[in-house]
This record gives sequence, structure tokens and C-alpha cells, in this order.
Amino acid sequence: MIISNQILENSEKICLIKNTNYKSKITKFDGKIIECDSFPSPIGTICKIECNDGNFVTGEIIGFRENKNLIAVHDQNANLVSGSLVEALNTSNNIDVGEDILGRVIDAFGKPIDEIKKKLSLNEIWPLNGRQVNPMQKKTISEPLDVGIRAINSLFTVGQGQRLGIIAGSGVGKSILLGMMT
Repeated sequence: MIISNQILENSEKICLIKNTNYKSKITKFDGKIIECDSFPSPIGTICKIECNDGNFVTGEIIGFRENKNLIAVHDQNANLVSGSLVEALNTSNNIDVGEDILGRVIDAFGKPIDEIKKKLSLNEIWPLNGRQVNPMQKKTISEPLDVGIRAINSLFTVGQGQRLGIIAGSGVGKSILLGMMT
């Protein structure tokens, strides 16, 4: 049983790492959005794009139009020309995580940008959109939370772990109310 679980976990990682080598060429570029010949990749796929000077930049597939992929370039100063090579790097919406990432400062791609030189040991794959949790399996909220405002504590009791929405028009004191809460 333990071995079968390990095989399933490893096969999931292999499927995510598998290099499919989807490549294309830029057909149109308006300064922000690249249009290239279509290759089978979902929205959110990270692509490597060759610049005119031989360097590479990254972009993300944001849509499709008339058998073309639309890619938003992450570096607006990229020196891109028609015919430049586009290659799909990552077709999954997952990120590697682990204990080493706690307390670190990372960029949008999960790369450390703080001054700590320690290499990250990331041993788990997590979906960027989070994992769905069955609401019926969540822990019940039974402990009241003292928010520091007697009117809320008595008339609108808040429980520990409860989500709370504060919705009001502009200029009516939402930020002041949050500042009053402890």
C-alpha cells in the first residue's frame, strides 16, 4: 500500500516535469501580447521566448484567437521580433513547496529574492489555486473570537476560524474599524 502511494506521487511529479517540447514562432507582437502559431497548451502555461539579442524572456499563455496562442510577456523591455522561437516550459498550474519556503521572500515564480543563500528543498507539489476542501469536513467553529469591539462581540459574535466580510461604501470607516479590532 505504501509503495503504491509512492508510485502515484512520483508519477504525478513525472507528468508535471515531462518535457513535451511544444515550440512555435512569433507571428505578431504589439509590445505587450505575443501571437504565435498554436500548440496544445492550456491557459497559464509558462513559455520561454527567444529575444533578438540571443537572450530569453518568459511569458504566460493568456488566451487563444483564430488558431493562435496569445502570450503575455513578463519583461516589457524584451527585444522580440517576428519569427522568434517560443517554447512551452510548464503546462501545469502547480508550484513546488516545502518547509524551507516558510519565512522566505519569493517572486511570482517561486524563486527566492531575499538575501538568504540557502538552497530551497521543496518536496511537495501544490496547486496555485489551492486544493478544494469539502466544507462538510471542516472543523466546526465553536470558540468565540474577541474582536475588541463590544458591540460586535455582543450583537454579531465572530468565531475563531470564521471568514468575515466587511463591505461598505467608500469613506465610511472600514479601515478604522479594522484598526480598532484586536
